Amino acid sequence: MTHDPHAHDSLDPRARMVDAIRSAIDGTDQPERILILTARLAAFGVDRPYCEWPSSISRDQARELPSRLEARCLEVVRALDRSQGDELFSALVEAQDLHCLHVIDRRHGDLLALVHPAFEALHHVAGRALLDDQAAFMIEETADQRRCDLMDSDCVLPVMLHPLGASALAAVAFESSGREPMPVVEVTPLPVFEDELVFDGGRPSQRMIRRFAERCGLIRCQDGSECSVRAVLEEDWRISIEFNGPEAWCRRIDRVRLGSRTAVPDDDRRDFWSTSLHALGLDAQTRLVGQPIVVALTNGERFSL
Repeated sequence: MTHDPHAHDSLDPRARMVDAIRSAIDGTDQPERILILTARLAAFGVDRPYCEWPSSISRDQARELPSRLEARCLEVVRALDRSQGDELFSALVEAQDLHCLHVIDRRHGDLLALVHPAFEALHHVAGRALLDDQAAFMIEETADQRRCDLMDSDCVLPVMLHPLGASALAAVAFESSGREPMPVVEVTPLPVFEDELVFDGGRPSQRMIRRFAERCGLIRCQDGSECSVRAVLEEDWRISIEFNGPEAWCRRIDRVRLGSRTAVPDDDRRDFWSTSLHALGLDAQTRLVGQPIVVALTNGERFSL
C-alpha cells in the first residue's frame, strides 16, 4: 500500500494524518494492525485500503481474526474496569481503535459481523469509564495528535473529544449540587435469598433461579409511558434483563446495573441487557445475585427490581 507523500498539500492537517496512517500501514505486516489502521484511514474519508484488506491476508489469518478481535475486546473491557492513569489511557485508546473498526466494518459489508457483539459491549463499557486526571490529560493530547476532531464523528468515542478527569467532574458536580436527584422507583421488591442453595458444581440452585425470576414488573415513567421488564438468572450465572416495550422507549435506557456489576445491551435496540457472574468466586456470585437491579433512563429517572 505505497503512497506519494507529496500528493497532498503539506499544510492540510487531514492530508498529513492520511499520509501518517498510510506510512504506518506500510510499516507493518500484522493483520490486526493493518485492519485497525485502514479503518482509521476510512474515518478520514479514504475507504479503498479498508475495502481491500480481505485480499491482503491469508485464509488462516482471516479464519483466526474474529476470535483474536473478540479476545482483544475482552482484554480491553477488563482493563477499563480495573485501570487508572496510563493503563486506563491505553485501554481507552485501544477501545477507540476497535470502535472505529466496528463502525467502518458495518459500512463495508459486515465482514466482521461475528465480532460486532463484542465491539458493542466494549463501546458501552468505554462510555461509562471514569477518568482520573492523568488519563484525561493523556487522552486529550492523543486526540489532538490524531486529529480525532477531523475524523468521521461516528467513528470517535465521545470520551476522546471530551475527556473529563476527576477534578473536572468534581467541579461539575459542585455546580449542580443544588439539584435534587430523582428518587429510585421500586418496580418489584428485592427478592430474599435466605437459605437458597448452590449446587456443588458451582451452579445456582433452581430455587435461586426461580426466586431471581420474581424480578418482573411494569416500569411507569413520569410522562405516562410504560415498559415491562423481567430478569433471568441462568444456570451458568448469566443474567439477562429483558424489556418489552416500544423501541423508542428502550432507546431511552441509559444504563443497567446489578449491584456494582454493569450490564451491556445486546444491540442498538437496547431491549436486552446482560452480564455474567461466571468468572467470579462463589461468595461474590451469591452476594451480587441479592443486589438490586437498577435501570437508569436518559432523563434521569431510575427504577429498581
